[in-house]
Amino acid sequence: MATATENEAAPVRDNRYGLTRELNDSVRLSMQHWMFTYFFDEYPPQPAPASLVTEEHIKENGNIRIADVGCGNGSVLSNFFSTNCKAIITYTSSAWLLETYRSLPANIRENVLFEGIDIAHDYLPMGDDIPSTFKFSEWDVYTEPPAELIGQFDIVHIRLFVIVVRDNDPCTMIRNAVRLLKPGGYLQWDELEPNTTIVRAPTPGMSTESAQAWITAMLKGMCMSFKTDLNWCSTLASYFEKCGLEPVADVHRECPPEFRRLMTTNALSALENVGRGISDELGKVKGTGLSWSDLCSACLVETSQGVTVTQSLSIVVGRKTIL
Repeated sequence: MATATENEAAPVRDNRYGLTRELNDSVRLSMQHWMFTYFFDEYPPQPAPASLVTEEHIKENGNIRIADVGCGNGSVLSNFFSTNCKAIITYTSSAWLLETYRSLPANIRENVLFEGIDIAHDYLPMGDDIPSTFKFSEWDVYTEPPAELIGQFDIVHIRLFVIVVRDNDPCTMIRNAVRLLKPGGYLQWDELEPNTTIVRAPTPGMSTESAQAWITAMLKGMCMSFKTDLNWCSTLASYFEKCGLEPVADVHRECPPEFRRLMTTNALSALENVGRGISDELGKVKGTGLSWSDLCSACLVETSQGVTVTQSLSIVVGRKTIL
């Protein structure tokens, strides 16, 4: 992976998101979708919809609506379609959207309407490239939900908002997402857990010092920049209950050994991007006084020799109370 220098042109960055929206970012989002699919192969990464989408359910309740909020490039929503859901909103890469669409039986697809929602449409498929049952719109999850979305969905899905949540509290997002649900609807949130980060050497005695230094600096800079200690990512289920959701699932998975190198590539790609945003005008990571590009370059030397950087992933599902 090529490293950047402090004096190169700054990429376009949305402060609400914390990352840039460029070609490599879309590739990373699709890779992250695959990570969830791989980690949870024996436990579907979309557990919420499976119990809702059946021919019988559609006959009794009408068409299914699925929304992918924070949909990125649309990949997640397609995946959700394939797993038999009812009405869903997701905050994530649209890879989930597309895979959902593809995985549903043909006789179910025609009764499912997909809505991808994001603060920007940089990655989304356009025009005739998308099925007629797809729709895309804009909404910032920190703002008042549009009236036409409130109470309209059976499932809301969120993924990887680790650097979007502010002040160490995801409750504002959870409550806004719950407002989009019908009574009895499900909220599903897929997240990574930064505080479970492990740096490993492929053989005893190999140095991991540079990788450790890079990760330590990045986590410190992220905590300062986003006003969080990132602990909420590992205790998300408790916030669901705090917001009045009935617990349904709380599943955590460590990175499988055979996936460690792939996860390292994805993690470093994201951290290199974040590093630019949490550094000052001199290229120093906030709170550390260290050059983000120097740290990154030294880390890449070790990871090219087999050092890995991994984190656990989790899926949390809660249900809105039936009035």
